[in-house]
Amino acid sequence: MQWRLTAAGVALVLGCGIPLTIDNIQADARLQAQAAADYAHQNELTAARLLPRTPPDVVWAVVKLIAEDHPYLCLIFSPAAGKQLARSVGAPSCLAATHVLAERVTDVNTYVTGLAVPQSAWSERGETAFVDGCAVNWDNALFGDPPITPPGPLPGRLGLTRQFHIGWLITSYQAC
Repeated sequence: MQWRLTAAGVALVLGCGIPLTIDNIQADARLQAQAAADYAHQNELTAARLLPRTPPDVVWAVVKLIAEDHPYLCLIFSPAAGKQLARSVGAPSCLAATHVLAERVTDVNTYVTGLAVPQSAWSERGETAFVDGCAVNWDNALFGDPPITPPGPLPGRLGLTRQFHIGWLITSYQAC
């Protein structure tokens, strides 16, 4: 009799416990998936906060990062735009393109501090913008006259998309 009660108890626990365990596993998997999505969203939001805030700021960032031969240049390019940049200089990657472009800077100081982005060189429409980096100049040179030739590579034509209504990411690139 005691054996039958024990068997009935085990059957009851297994019969009720297995569905509860499956529900717990499924709930745990849903919570883990939600946590992963929240983490990814937070990472994207943090990245957006690090992007330039205005379309002209994007051009200044591109020029500064090229002049510094800084790998962060590739972080303000989407993967597709980074590939376009690399192709434009015959480099295998965005990072390699950064080095190629940095080698083309002839006067770092003027390249960075003398840059002027005319209002006519950029436009913004909602969450997208365009900057014609081929129309920039170095009229803001601190000392002397503006250079006759650009002191480094022109930034190119940049298609931008605002990320989370915060910063601008380069989503398309075309060389001058």
